[in-house]
Amino acid sequence: MPRRFEQESADLANVEWLGFKENIADYIAGLDAFAFPSRNEGLGSVLLDVMQLEVPIIASQVGGIPDIIEHEKTGLLFPSGDADALADGLLRLKAEPDLRRRLCRQASERLEDYSPRTMAAAYMRLYRKLLDPQYQETSR
Repeated sequence: MPRRFEQESADLANVEWLGFKENIADYIAGLDAFAFPSRNEGLGSVLLDVMQLEVPIIASQVGGIPDIIEHEKTGLLFPSGDADALADGLLRLKAEPDLRRRLCRQASERLEDYSPRTMAAAYMRLYRKLLDPQYQETSR
């Protein structure tokens, strides 16, 4: 971690630099919100962990993030690099407890889409379709 950030935040009572933690879920579970301001991202699988811990998410709308987070349904999305939109979203999450609860509930319900069983079934359907163009999906 660059020492510059530690120096800049030295007089802030609400900032701590903890370093690497093995038990990160313990920390995530204690958050009021999870901000994920990536400029580029493949999948952002940490978001699945955050969803499971029922912490509301605000994330940038890049890469695979919108595949996991659906704006206003399972979290809030904002344009990458738009610090004002991120700040507005965080303030909104703070001010609207019903929104936080709804986003967490719907995100938790969506987790089944990413379970190992569901993902394996999706890959099997894809493989069958690639190997046999005549393959017709009969059930999900």
